[in-house]
Amino acid sequence: MLDRDIREETAHYAGCLRMALLEIDRKIPASLLKAECQMEELAVMEAEGKQFLGRKERSEIKESVRDRLLPEMPPQLKDTPFIYQPGGNTLYASALSVNKCDLLCTRFVNTMGFNMTPCAPDRLIELHNHPDPRSWNPASFSPRIADEAMEVNPGREFLTWLLFVFDARGGYVDLEKMGRVALMLEGPLTFYHEGSGAFETVLKAGEPIRSPEATTALMSGKQLRKAKLTVALNDEPWEFGIDADEFVFRSVKLPDVEKDLDYVSRFQERVRRLDELRDIFFGLYDHYLNIRCNSELWGKEKKAVRDWVAGRAG
Repeated sequence: MLDRDIREETAHYAGCLRMALLEIDRKIPASLLKAECQMEELAVMEAEGKQFLGRKERSEIKESVRDRLLPEMPPQLKDTPFIYQPGGNTLYASALSVNKCDLLCTRFVNTMGFNMTPCAPDRLIELHNHPDPRSWNPASFSPRIADEAMEVNPGREFLTWLLFVFDARGGYVDLEKMGRVALMLEGPLTFYHEGSGAFETVLKAGEPIRSPEATTALMSGKQLRKAKLTVALNDEPWEFGIDADEFVFRSVKLPDVEKDLDYVSRFQERVRRLDELRDIFFGLYDHYLNIRCNSELWGKEKKAVRDWVAGRAG
């Protein structure tokens, strides 16, 4: 993060461009700001003989305290590291929030002269040459909720379908280019649907997938938005948390790397494992899209998912 000697030799590592977006900022700790404001307010009340201060006066005191303290605060450093393999089409970055991702994209295009696009569900649909999701018919996985009452959200539909595959079909998907992929979902689970009642249901601890609360969420039309997902290929597992709205991966655990490798080889192996995870996940998503965008296949699949929801033990 603190390397300022950025040259061709220093920016590349083990065949990858490895850099970071560095942010330097000054911030006042909230507890310090609150304490200083309270002391200033007490001093003003005592000097003016008041029992309390109005909102405007408190706001002016807060601004005055902030202006006084801010220059004294030490600079805070934050970084967003990223890596890119020259000749590839994927850049890996630790920009998990929308704001961080937008900032990285803006700085990147200003520096490099070309833009990069987050691999969100809609973008991947475009890359795989499937119909625009805005032309999709809404789909309900609940036998109690009509299709028309649902919003089209490809990411949540896909993650809910993975839950169905895991719970009803043993957790196996045969991909044309990779073979059989095994998958497992675990909590915490976040279900979401802007219908009647609460929009969001979060289930954690115990066995969220088997719980009656999960069945209730599915029956009410909610779809899975966040979960912990494990995928395995050739007996090698990748574990990660997934946010279906933006396809953001958190706490990724890669298959074990040989311990006796030197640090350059170890880095290269981890990047290769990231590439494999990308290919497996995108392969699963493309498999789902092939079903979703085929009216005959989708009719049968949607009925199977609805029957699974209806038949779950409550």
